[in-house]
Amino acid sequence: MKKIVLGIALGVVAVALMVCAGVGIAMAKSTMKKLDSMQDLCQSMENGVGDLQDKNKELIAYVDEVKAEAEKGDEAEFVTIAGQYEIRDTSAISDAYKSGNTDGLTANEKETLKLAEKVLNEVTKPEMSNYEKELAIFTWIKKNVKHDEGALLAVVDPNVNTYTPYGVLMGKQAVCVGYATTFKLFMNMIGLDCMVMHNTDLYHSWDLVKLDDGEWYLCDLYMDGCGTTPTYNNFNCNSTQFLSGHDWDQDLYPVANGIKYNYANMNAKESTIEQMLAKIKAQMKVKKTNAAYYRLPAGTDAKYISQLASGIQERMNGRIGEGNFETNLTVDENGRYILGALFNYYEYEEPSETQLDADLEKLLNDTFGEVKSDYDHYEEDYCG
Repeated sequence: MKKIVLGIALGVVAVALMVCAGVGIAMAKSTMKKLDSMQDLCQSMENGVGDLQDKNKELIAYVDEVKAEAEKGDEAEFVTIAGQYEIRDTSAISDAYKSGNTDGLTANEKETLKLAEKVLNEVTKPEMSNYEKELAIFTWIKKNVKHDEGALLAVVDPNVNTYTPYGVLMGKQAVCVGYATTFKLFMNMIGLDCMVMHNTDLYHSWDLVKLDDGEWYLCDLYMDGCGTTPTYNNFNCNSTQFLSGHDWDQDLYPVANGIKYNYANMNAKESTIEQMLAKIKAQMKVKKTNAAYYRLPAGTDAKYISQLASGIQERMNGRIGEGNFETNLTVDENGRYILGALFNYYEYEEPSETQLDADLEKLLNDTFGEVKSDYDHYEEDYCG
């Protein structure tokens, strides 16, 4: 009986051990799963930290890039030319024009906006293309704003200078910075991207404008002279054309690759070589500033065209009186050459009204006597 009881007890113990072992194994498996899950979580967190670090590095790189672009933008546009002419940002004025809200403008900026808006209303129409508006504005500035050759304007307002849009629109005189910033203001007002560029040595500035074809074009109003008959030799050119007469840090600005809206391309007339030569000869007889552009036959040899332009130039020198003649070459989007023939006759300032009106001068002399020098006054006051 004792043996039976002992056997039963041992069996129960064995079963208990097996149950415990099974439970232990199950618990071990569950624990392993939990450990595996924790390990996966840790790995995920580690990867997450790595991803976060990568994102952080990308963000830092992006911020650095934005800062560099901002610094480059300042260096590209807002500098001082010739040590005295500051290129100022006019975006607040153009933004106010487009939004119709002038609350944030200074008194000077509001006056500038009024002056610029008056010009836009005068020379542009809503139905015009952006190119037509650009050309109309360029032409108005060239006809109405003279080069500042250092003469002082007879005005009291210190804001009427020759390098800001306000001063240019009020005084109708400009240095290169005045031309460039005024043109930029107008371009931004009509919704076009525009930048003011400067040369490497910081003594000249001009404009870079993006037109409807998505390409950038170069414009230099100062170099195109001024007067009633402006030339367009420096209007909507590409970088290749400008590099012959301008230099700049090409890393600072977008490349100007535009061809479609180049003035020569827009105004060229189909012509044979013989027809072109006859028309240039007729141009010479006009005796006024004028320009014409001739689109030459496809396949004309580049070397031949270059020699032809040089030959015309040589024969014109000294034959057009008070002025000069120049040629330029443009290649259109189809690879055809356009030759520009530009006659520029010098325009002189008209004599003052006092010089013209001798009767008025005689009347003043008869009434007050002739104008005396400082020496004459000294003799009367102290020696007479």
